[in-house]
Amino acid sequence: MTLKKSTLILRDNNNNPICQSCSLPISDEKMRGTNLDGSLSDEYCTLCYFRGSFREPEIEMSEVIDAVAHIVANMRDFDIKKARLITGMTLPRLKRWQMAEEDSSNPDKYVIKKIPKISIKWNEILETCSNIVLDLVARDQMLFAGRLRNCLNHIEALFFRLFSYELELVSYREVVNGFESLKVVLNLCMERKLMFEKDYVYIVKNIKYIETIFKKVAR
Repeated sequence: MTLKKSTLILRDNNNNPICQSCSLPISDEKMRGTNLDGSLSDEYCTLCYFRGSFREPEIEMSEVIDAVAHIVANMRDFDIKKARLITGMTLPRLKRWQMAEEDSSNPDKYVIKKIPKISIKWNEILETCSNIVLDLVARDQMLFAGRLRNCLNHIEALFFRLFSYELELVSYREVVNGFESLKVVLNLCMERKLMFEKDYVYIVKNIKYIETIFKKVAR
């Protein structure tokens, strides 16, 4: 499998190399795993990798995220939810998990691989819609501003759990329904000329990308 290096995260914010399985720093040689010949691995830490093999080959990425989140929370004095969110956004872009074959028969595994892209698209939607809400308030269109904000809050709450990898708390069908409600409000705003067409097209395009993912695995 050929990996696109531009999608991989190879170093942390301090430019230290990180384990391509769990994201912990491996700048210290003592933290590095070993290859089959006993040499130090340039890619994996000793917690994940020994003598050319993963210590827990059957472990799920969500399990690693949960374990590493607790380490990060302790190291950086973060709230566990914040630590899980950061870790959850990092691991899908590490070599081990990008090499794993996409398994669309397992909804959670399929969605996990899409989370980085979903996050980008959602943030673009959220930023554009938030600006529209501010514009609606300035124009004294409080009803539409409130309805739009309610839709965004509902979807944002679902995505916070998703991006924290609390998948058991996420209903993919509810995400799909949330976007359907959002599109209803956007269509009403367009009919009343309360938003620019270019913003509408931009938002709907991003919604369509995310909806395609969730409609495939909706439960």
